[in-house]
Formats: sequence, structure tokens, C-alpha cells
Amino acid sequence: MPKKRKEDSPIIQKADSIFKQVEALVNAIPEEDDFLQSQAGLMMSDSMMICSKLAGESSVGLYSIRMQNAAIIRQCAMDLYVFVGGLR
Repeated sequence: MPKKRKEDSPIIQKADSIFKQVEALVNAIPEEDDFLQSQAGLMMSDSMMICSKLAGESSVGLYSIRMQNAAIIRQCAMDLYVFVGGLR
């Protein structure tokens, strides 16, 4: 049976989807609005952090580091939720 790649994982695919959606949203923000541009930078940072922490998760063996990464992912996801709510 062939070994599954990390990219085939549903959670990695969802994180990639979130990143692409945030990227599309950021591209739609007007350049002249400084406040929204600063929020856009934070949103991109959080979406990239989620992807990077999930990608590196499989190579970490220590439980404490895995739980720390999970907490960081949760915080970034909550920040994205708040940012999107603020854009409404």
C-alpha cells in the first residue's frame, strides 16, 4: 500500500483552502485604506502560520511541542475569525 503524503491530509487541504481564501480577500482590499491593509497583513500572517505549523507537525515527536503548535493554530484561527467579523 502506498504511503500517504502530507499534502493528502484533509486538515492540510483545509489549511491550504483557508490560505487561498484569505489571499483572495486580501487582494480585494483597497490599497489606499491603511487600516484594512494592516489587518490584511495580520490575516495573511495568521493563515501562513496555520499552514506552517500543520506542515511541521508530523515531524515533531514530543507531545508538549505538538500541543504548543495546536494552541498556536487555535489562536491564529480565532484571530482570523475575529478579523473577518471586523471586516463586516
